[in-house]
Amino acid sequence: LTSYSPKLNGVLEATVTKWLGRGKVWGVSTGLRFEEKGMITGARVKNYNMEILNGGSKVSGRWTGHVKTDYNSTFLTLPVMGNYRFSDIWKVRAGMFLACRMDGEFSGVVSDGYLREGNPIGEKAEFTDGKTATYDFSSDLRRLQYGAQMGATWRAFRHFTVNADLTWAFNDIFKSSFQTVSFNMYSIYLNLGFGYRF
Repeated sequence: LTSYSPKLNGVLEATVTKWLGRGKVWGVSTGLRFEEKGMITGARVKNYNMEILNGGSKVSGRWTGHVKTDYNSTFLTLPVMGNYRFSDIWKVRAGMFLACRMDGEFSGVVSDGYLREGNPIGEKAEFTDGKTATYDFSSDLRRLQYGAQMGATWRAFRHFTVNADLTWAFNDIFKSSFQTVSFNMYSIYLNLGFGYRF
């Protein structure tokens, strides 16, 4: 990995919580979240499965060299969480989420290397001296993701809260039929934000 930028991923969420029992320390919450998830990465790889656009045609094979990837997706997410309230100031939560991708992009550029067409000993196509090729796997992104979420809320003022949530998807960002990237890629994000309590 030569570079990594998580981008500025925005989140807008409305949540309702039902507190249970006489002590009202346990509760159940759900809501609706509109969120962006994205990153830009740079990496040097060797014998990396790749499908590039070279001279207007697609060529598949093993890439050795530099890869720059731009990933971005917009999701509508439904979380269902169990809550525990230590006091009026602190609460923690954990549960599951289901996210539907509304749009997305997974594309990039390869440079400073070479592609062995078909297999590691196939015909060699070099990309040096500023020559590049592009790739685009956007149409292979999975529509639905599901996973676990855990977080905490600190009530700083009467109506103002500070929130932190970690989400971890259990399924690959790509469809199961997609074979170009030979390993699974999971969405793992930490969200820090502010909230208004009605």
